[in-house]
Amino acid sequence: MDSLCERVDGPDCVIERAVYLDASVPEVWAALVEKNKFGAWFCVRLDAPFRVGEVTYGHSTYPGCEHFRWRAVTETLDHERLLAFTWWPAPVDVPFDEFRATGTLVELSIRATVDGTRVVFRESGFEKLDKNKKRDELVHVREQGWRLQAQNLRNFFESAQV
Repeated sequence: MDSLCERVDGPDCVIERAVYLDASVPEVWAALVEKNKFGAWFCVRLDAPFRVGEVTYGHSTYPGCEHFRWRAVTETLDHERLLAFTWWPAPVDVPFDEFRATGTLVELSIRATVDGTRVVFRESGFEKLDKNKKRDELVHVREQGWRLQAQNLRNFFESAQV
């Protein structure tokens, strides 16, 4: 199976998508954690690299979304296994305390496969947001976003930007 997207409703809501790449774990890890490589496929210009416990700022480079601000707190950098960050899952500026309290957790995990590397995109924490139509719309938008990011990562490797 090329990719998987799962949405679990109920008390928790989790979005998960996997992509298989014809690349080594070190190459994929570099694409996830090196700010310029990450920015190239994720369509964001980061001001600084990911550092655990620190905020990384930037701006979207996705056409039509250049005015969106990127803000994420790096939670985990487990070498060649997991990058995790908390971010606000919408293109709005919110006070930092609210950002930390209601942001969602993004986990990008990788593992070697027989013929390359599997990357799993996982976003959770939507249950912290008010249960309403806007939350449901946001989850739908995020599902589509991870589908796009999985394809962007695949394109990054296929176009030899590594």
